[in-house]
Order: sequence, then C-alpha cells, then structure tokens
Amino acid sequence: MTQRTHVRRVSKGKVGRAPGLGRDELNIPKGHRDTQLHPGREASRLDRYHRQVMDGIDAADVDLRHPGSTTLSPPSMKAGRPGTIDASDDAAVVTDGGRRTDQPYWDEYWDDISLPAEATRLQGDDHGNSILDVLDRHLPRVAGHTAAEIGGAPGQYLAYVAKTFGYAVTCIDYSETGCRKTRENFRLLGIAGHVIEADVFADLADLPTFDVVYSLGLIEHFTERVSIVDRHVRLVNPGGFLVLGVPNLRGVQGWFFRRLAPATYAGHVIEAMDLAGWSAFEREFRLETVFKGYIGGFEPRIFCRIELRSPRTLLLFAMARVLNRLVHGPLGFLRRINGPRASGYAMAVYRVPGSVDREANPALRHASRA
Repeated sequence: MTQRTHVRRVSKGKVGRAPGLGRDELNIPKGHRDTQLHPGREASRLDRYHRQVMDGIDAADVDLRHPGSTTLSPPSMKAGRPGTIDASDDAAVVTDGGRRTDQPYWDEYWDDISLPAEATRLQGDDHGNSILDVLDRHLPRVAGHTAAEIGGAPGQYLAYVAKTFGYAVTCIDYSETGCRKTRENFRLLGIAGHVIEADVFADLADLPTFDVVYSLGLIEHFTERVSIVDRHVRLVNPGGFLVLGVPNLRGVQGWFFRRLAPATYAGHVIEAMDLAGWSAFEREFRLETVFKGYIGGFEPRIFCRIELRSPRTLLLFAMARVLNRLVHGPLGFLRRINGPRASGYAMAVYRVPGSVDREANPALRHASRA
C-alpha cells in the first residue's frame, strides 16, 4: 500500500529509478509507485492489461490485483455509505475502501528497494523539497510527540520526521516485505522507530493513536476516499494533526503518464487528486484546514518512465525526456508553476477536533483508542 518524494539513498546507489532514466532523472516522488518492471515477471500482467484496454475497458477500471478482470464493488459496498461501519451492527464487516492494489503487489514492489533510504533536501529538487517544506511549516516541533505514517515503508519520511521534529515514529504497513525493509532501514539510519505490520481496515482496533498521522501517496490507491481517510482520523489523538499527500496525475503529467505507464496509472484513482473533492471528508470529520494546496511545480520526472515498448511509446518517452531536460534547464520557470493541472503533488494538513463525539458520528463510533 504504501507507498515515494524522493526516496534518497544515503549510500552510493539508485533508489526509485524508473526504467531507462539517466542519472540526473532519478528522483521519483513518493506516491508515484512505479512497478519497476522486470522482464518476464511483469510481462504477462501488462499483456493482459493492454488486451483489456484494446477491448475498450478504461484504464481506471482495471484492478491490478486481478488483471484479467475489471474492478467491481463488492455487495457490502453498495449498501449505505461505502467503507463505514453500520451503527446497527457491532460486529459489522468493514470493506477495504476499494483498494486498487494488494499485499503481493507491494511485497514485490518493496523487494527491490535499496537501503538506506532517507528523505532529504536536494538542491534544485523543487518538487521533493516542497513536500518537506509543508511538513516543516505546519507540524509542531515538540520533542516526544508521536507520529505514524500509514503505508510508511521503507521509512524514509519517518527518518526525516524523527530527525527534524524529534518525534517518536511508527511505520504502519501491511506489506511483510515493506515492514522488513523498514526495520532494516531504521537500523541502518540509527532511528529508534517502531514498525507495525497491520492493515488499517482489518486491524484498526489493535493500533495505538498518535499526535501526528500522515500518508504520502496512499489514499489515491482507494476508490472510497472517505473510508480510507476515516482510518487515518481514527488514529489521531484529539487535537492532533493529519497530513495527506498524493501525486497529481492530471493535466499534462497525467496525459503522458497514462500513455507511458498505463498499468501503474491503473492503480491510481485520479479523482483523489482533485483537492476540491476532499471537502467531503473534511466535513465528515470536521477537520480544520491548516494548509491545502498543489505544490512542487511542473515535474516531468513523474512521467519519465515506460512499461511496454512500441514505436508510439518510444516516441512519447523520447518527448518526455526532452521535456524533462528543458524544464530542468532553460524552461526552469515552469517548475514554479502550481495549480490543479500543473503541479506534481497535492497536500493538506489538518487539525483533528480536540473533542470528537464518537457516538454521534457513525464513522468514528467504533474507533479504538489503545
């Protein structure tokens, strides 16, 4: 699930590299979870995906968990508000929020990550640095505060939060491989962080609460936005902070991404990248908006990747690389343009109500405070 500004390697090497990119094009933002294709291992899945597209199935309807079929909502998601607990049933079964990807997908993804990895500022990386800017400007610097990242493998942002804010940090991830990599990353970086292997939909009652809860590149993998945000809010202490970040695959960036990396694109819910649509869960949970906006400027590195090679995609990929070099050169002013169709990332910081009436709010009634 999980989850990638710039994954930074502390030691020599490459992390988050999209196939075919040069050394100056390696900083793939968190949230753009590239499948990092391997010959033979991904070919059959992508072939099935492309056959579906040729048959007229929209890319957004393809479920990467089951590439031979389209995404269908289970019956339990069609009765009442999707992803919430029925107040009349204490033993209610909660849906998975319309998850687009599953645990084996992320186990395979994290299996190839190189360590140690740490989010750091790099000169000229406006996109990645802007994510850290939002954290720096809006989170309290209180040593001893607790923070959790949902879908936090391999812990590169948690390392930044621990060192910058002095927080006690916890990674919550349901990928066994991702959790193992995070523990190793913490060890290599000397971070005294905790790692909890858990699914926030199935294991919520067993999880503690925190002063700060965040995810960066997670909620766009779920069709039911209120449902996945609900799982974040339940883990925030009253009066605490909730931070959400998603890649912005709309506009020019989305146009290229969908054509160059259609299978990866299919794992994202594009509607989740429209900040105007976040008002639904803001009202639902009475969140106080501290910051909300599009950040990072125009960033071609997001779509400089290619999954299947054909004359058309190779031409588009060449165009993407030329555009990337121009934007990181003579057209550098484009990297300072932000907006719904231009920015590479979207983020929001919220304060959770200091007093939450859980009996009056069905979405929170069954929350457990460990």
